[in-house]
This record gives sequence, C-alpha cells and structure tokens, in this order.
Amino acid sequence: MIRKLMAVLMLGASLVGGSFTVSEFTPVAQAAQANLSLGGVSIGTSMATVRNIYGEPAYKEQLHQGGPFGNYVTWVYGGTFIINFDGDDYKVFKVETTANNGIKLPENIGVGDNIELAQRIYPSLKKVSSNQYRWSKDWIYIMFDVDNDNKIKKISLYCSP
Repeated sequence: MIRKLMAVLMLGASLVGGSFTVSEFTPVAQAAQANLSLGGVSIGTSMATVRNIYGEPAYKEQLHQGGPFGNYVTWVYGGTFIINFDGDDYKVFKVETTANNGIKLPENIGVGDNIELAQRIYPSLKKVSSNQYRWSKDWIYIMFDVDNDNKIKKISLYCSP
C-alpha cells in the first residue's frame, strides 16, 4: 500500500513539475512527525514490530477484498484492540480500540474519557455525526465514537489511500 501510494505521488509531482521528497508525503512519515499512535502502534508499523510489542494475537484473519487497500490482514487482541495490515507490505493502516483496556493515544486519551479532553488536545477536531468526531492531518485520521454522555467508546487511527 505504501509503495503504491508513493508511486502515485511521484507520478503526480512529475506531471505538474513539482519537487518534493517522498518522505514528506507518506502516511508513515506524517504519523511519525505528528507522534500519532494508538497503544504504541503507528500507521506504517510493521507486523514484526507489532508482534514484538504485543505477541501473537488471539485472532488473525487474512481478508481478500477489492477495496482501496486490496488484501489486508486483521489481528485482534483481547477482542477490543484491532490492527489492520496491508496485505502486500504487512504495514499497519488502521488501529482501533473499543474498550477501556489501557490502549491510549500518546496524549493519554482512551476509551471512557470525555470527548472534551480530545477537543482540548486536538482543537481542529470536528463533529461529523451525532456520535462521531474526527481529526485529520493530510492522510491520517483519528476518529472518536462517543456515547450519549459524550464518553469515548471507540478510537480509530487510520490513513486513507
């Protein structure tokens, strides 16, 4: 996925005569620059690194989809921490937590916190539906799902292709 995205960016820049370094525009570089991770897992983290941090998952699934990421692999830890890897390069493109399980953003925001905490940390956080808030920087997104009391019930960190 990352290789495909870089190739498209380089082609686009050459067509318009632009000049840039690929690392400035890759989701991996952006996530690293912004210190974006969930439970210590960032966009672009390798499968081997995730295994070193968390061990073998309780559940693995190889999915063959025709979507924007093509084939992908899902690992699930404890039923509430879900990591999706691109099926070509086995790098993370989405991380999600659905319980107050200790998995947090670097700013110590986790499931069970009030959305107001996230709004203070991410001032450009936008309400996108009655129970969802989204923050974005280029291709990287953080989505917060909240309950009726504005408590966070799910956090997703992902990139768009």
